[in-house]
Amino acid sequence: MSRARWVVLTPSQTEPEWRRRVADAAAAAGLKPVPWSAGLGPDILKDPKAVVLAQEMGHLRHFGETPDVVVLTDPESSVQRLYQTVLAQFPQALWTASQIHAEACEAPAHVPVIGGAALPPGAPVTLWSGLTVAAPPLPPRPRGERAAAEVMSLYRHGRPAVGARVRIAPKLFLYDTRNPVTGPRFEVDLTGRPRIVVYGPYVTLPPGRWRAEAKVWIDDDAASIALGFDWGHHQQFDQHVEKPGKPGLHAVTMVNDWSESASGEFRLVLMQGAIAGKARLIEFDLEKIN
Repeated sequence: MSRARWVVLTPSQTEPEWRRRVADAAAAAGLKPVPWSAGLGPDILKDPKAVVLAQEMGHLRHFGETPDVVVLTDPESSVQRLYQTVLAQFPQALWTASQIHAEACEAPAHVPVIGGAALPPGAPVTLWSGLTVAAPPLPPRPRGERAAAEVMSLYRHGRPAVGARVRIAPKLFLYDTRNPVTGPRFEVDLTGRPRIVVYGPYVTLPPGRWRAEAKVWIDDDAASIALGFDWGHHQQFDQHVEKPGKPGLHAVTMVNDWSESASGEFRLVLMQGAIAGKARLIEFDLEKIN
């Protein structure tokens, strides 16, 4: 090999320990662990004994490099880590964590993408022949972070496989607030002109076909109103427009394709003006089907 090796260790509560263990193992093997920086020079980039430790694929794109191995250190604590150390807004931390992980899963097929959270503490992890580290233990899961942890569990085993499924909590979506509601949380008053009343969660997903199922409760007044249910990214949406016909729980399934990593959006749209009516997002399930 005539260049440095590159290891991606995604941000999480266990990433500092992963970084320490990889650096120690590299040094013990006679290699030179090097923290990533934008100023790395050719003396490092062309050194076959150098092991550059990066956090995300953007660090490699800066130099036009490809990783030798990716470790998704602990996806379920990644949002918490970014929120505590880098980003002041929780929604931005969730979006950033999902983007880092989705892009990491776009590494070329021959590059191993290891799910660190799926490994028992102390399990041997071979990064490449001659370099093995022991997986560190996982941190406790704070109750307040469970919704974000559930979303990021998509990456627990590495690249999401067909059949990978998560439930995205209503609290992670955004809601129209022009008509304040005094009832249950996540309930929206449909009174007014046509508009988007629920939207989000803006979680970045890797390439594949993703099926979403939204369950929305509607009252008597909303049962006769035309509602749009959209799922997709950028300007590519699978849209279903329908009048539920009766009050209660209404389920809609939507499918869309991702050719590259992109932020996913569900939208509940009021398609016509309404003089009354309420709706509430109850559940949102996401599954990779191809």
